[in-house]
This record gives sequence, structure tokens and C-alpha cells, in this order.
Amino acid sequence: MSDLAPDPSYSLNLARNLTALRTTGEWSMRALADQAHVSERMLLYLEKGRSNPSLSTVEKLAQALGVQAGSLFGKRPVARQGPEVFIEAVVAQNLVAARKRLMLSQDGL
Repeated sequence: MSDLAPDPSYSLNLARNLTALRTTGEWSMRALADQAHVSERMLLYLEKGRSNPSLSTVEKLAQALGVQAGSLFGKRPVARQGPEVFIEAVVAQNLVAARKRLMLSQDGL
């Protein structure tokens, strides 16, 4: 095996983290794909660990989820604002922002 071969654990961590952040934030696959400006199909493949994303795609997803891009490949994503901010708070902020952009009430959501 080449030294340049990707570590399969990175794809698994990415898949697990994307799925966990999306479901914790109660984002549909379509909503996250729209927010990150990626296709739903790409997001589906990433969540199943069946695709290697470009750096641009990882950055778009990280921005939409409010985490540091590189941390999506780790054991636990890190919020963009700093280590003292819990990822759950970032996901909640993103959910509120998306709801407001769509002009939905909490009941409507």
C-alpha cells in the first residue's frame, strides 16, 4: 500500500460527524445540502462514506454546520468560534438562522 493512500478512518469519521451534526440539528439532507451549496447526492455519498470530497466541499459543509473544516475528519467536530463553544450551540444557532431565512415560525418548522 502506498504512503499516499487515504486513511479509511478519515472517511468514516467524516461520515459519522456529518450524520451526527445534521441529525442533532434536525436538518434534512436537502436543507443542509442547500445551506452548504452541495448536491444532496454528494451529501448522501459522504454520509455513507462512499465519496472523497474536495477541500471546497468540506469547507462549505463545515461553514454550514459551524465547525472547523479539519475537525470533521476527527473524533469530535470543533466549533468555529473556539473550543469553549459547544457544537450543540452552533447547531442550534444554525437551525434558528435557517428557520428565519425561510421565514418559518417555530411551530411551522
